[in-house]
Amino acid sequence: MKFTTMKISPKMAETLLKTNNNNRAKSTVVIKNYAREMKLGRWSLTAEPIMVTESGELINGQHRLEAVIVSGMHIDFTVATVPDTSTFRVLDMGRKRSHADILGIPRSIANSLNTILRTVPEFKQPSTYDTSTLEQSYIGSLLYEIDDYVKPKGRLWGKTQIKVACALSIIIDRCEKDRAFDTYRKVCHMPMSWWHPLLLDFYRYVAEHPNPRIMSNEYLYSNEYFSRGFYCFQNLNTSRKQVVLRKSFVESIKPEITEAIRFRMTALGSNPQTQAEL
Repeated sequence: MKFTTMKISPKMAETLLKTNNNNRAKSTVVIKNYAREMKLGRWSLTAEPIMVTESGELINGQHRLEAVIVSGMHIDFTVATVPDTSTFRVLDMGRKRSHADILGIPRSIANSLNTILRTVPEFKQPSTYDTSTLEQSYIGSLLYEIDDYVKPKGRLWGKTQIKVACALSIIIDRCEKDRAFDTYRKVCHMPMSWWHPLLLDFYRYVAEHPNPRIMSNEYLYSNEYFSRGFYCFQNLNTSRKQVVLRKSFVESIKPEITEAIRFRMTALGSNPQTQAEL
């Protein structure tokens, strides 16, 4: 193989893509995500090459090249020239590293951060940079505190959506942090007689009305663990003893949560401040 570094323009990317013959079906989502990173100046030169054969056939790199065209940017890439297409058979054989692997953070934290980011359209496919940015905010700090102090456990209370519901209810001032943490800790580590009535009602509902489709929905606002969990944390200071969800409930909290996430991503992305401020 021969390696070189080359700045590829949209026009050059178009030329290379005309020789594309063996690559996988294109993913519009991946291309848009790459293009966004390029426009924001976050795309870095790496050892992972755009790969072409000696006869000029593209065998690796179509999504990155498509992103160059979409972004309109001139991007530096490592380019590898190989003898023939036999190399294609052994490409991408290793396990892809997760955001947790790349950032060196606990998987539970990375999963929670990405779950939150996916609720905002522009972060639907969060990059490592996006995950790292949110981790540095007060949202990230709260998630670490939940893991360290509450120590969530169990098939219900250990769910990512419950941890996220706790953190976001605090972020948008629907619940006091100390009360949320103490209440959450009790359901994880104390007998049921110590539980808040709302969380006890939540537990009974899950046990008596299992709904795998709704409970396992990856989109946060369609996940019943999240909506019921948020309702509980929001109403800890009330006399309510039963979770009564209306269709308008989730819609009512969406704008505040979205604004809170965007504010922290924008502020930290352009002008870093302390976690306490954001």
